[in-house]
Amino acid sequence: MRIRLLGGLEITSPERRPIRFATRKTSLLFAALVLAGRRGHRRELLSEAFWPGRSNGQARNSLRQALVDIRRSFPAGKDATVYIDGDQEAVALIAGPDEADISIFDRKTGNWSRAERPISPSPQTFIAAAYLQGKPFLRNWMSGLDPI
Repeated sequence: MRIRLLGGLEITSPERRPIRFATRKTSLLFAALVLAGRRGHRRELLSEAFWPGRSNGQARNSLRQALVDIRRSFPAGKDATVYIDGDQEAVALIAGPDEADISIFDRKTGNWSRAERPISPSPQTFIAAAYLQGKPFLRNWMSGLDPI
């Protein structure tokens, strides 16, 4: 299993097949859960961030549907290295230490001071970044920036 967040979302199965989700929001939700790690996010926060303007019930239902899509690709089981865990209040993506590039990055940069360490973006940050990348003038402007 390989989860790449740095440089764009790319998920590869142990058989080296690409894994894709039904919607872009599901992909962004997956990325937000990867970054949150075992601490996860509250379902209410995810519902409001990814489905603003919808009623609480509609947003939570959309979240459930997106999580079902993710679970299809990562079924829980005794041999699972990546799976969704949660309860009625919170949800987390559980992954082995070498499954995601961001986990490897965090481990290798663990000796940075708090001021130097990159922060984990909120779900709202993912949505904003995805929206802005769809705007040609911003994409062109961003392509001229030096990589971090």
